[in-house]
Amino acid sequence: MATTPMKRYRNLLKATVWEESWNRRTSREIAAIFEKRHSRVVAAVIRELARAKIVKDIDTVSHASPGSFDPRQGELFEEYSVIQVIPWAVMKNGKRVRTERRALGSLTYDELTQWIAYRQARPAKKSEPLDGYIRLHDEIAPYASGETTVEAAYRKMKKAQKRG
Repeated sequence: MATTPMKRYRNLLKATVWEESWNRRTSREIAAIFEKRHSRVVAAVIRELARAKIVKDIDTVSHASPGSFDPRQGELFEEYSVIQVIPWAVMKNGKRVRTERRALGSLTYDELTQWIAYRQARPAKKSEPLDGYIRLHDEIAPYASGETTVEAAYRKMKKAQKRG
């Protein structure tokens, strides 16, 4: 039975980590040793490794603390301490089949309601507080209908507050 290049890579990496941990190496040192020792295996999976790293980085920046993407603009929803890109579970027959990244402002009011309910049903994680999303949801409610985007309702609310 032939092994896939990625499976071979993982098996060799696991063995190398085990061997080199006896020598009290850092992760960076082990990586350098592994690359040198198994250069052909690394070359065979480099594209897959790069894609995995990019996906991991997408996850990291998606969960980054609020901060403007464009320094010339103020942060949308900054007073709520929410992230601008949220993980959206795509469901099929009641099971999550994949997770999409969606801009918070592009969600409709109904989608935000649905997302909050979904997140509330999941076990809470300290890194994922919902307070800001719930406050945003409640405060834009008078300015939103089901198909109004969160951004449009937020801007209507801000405009109304300025008129005061």
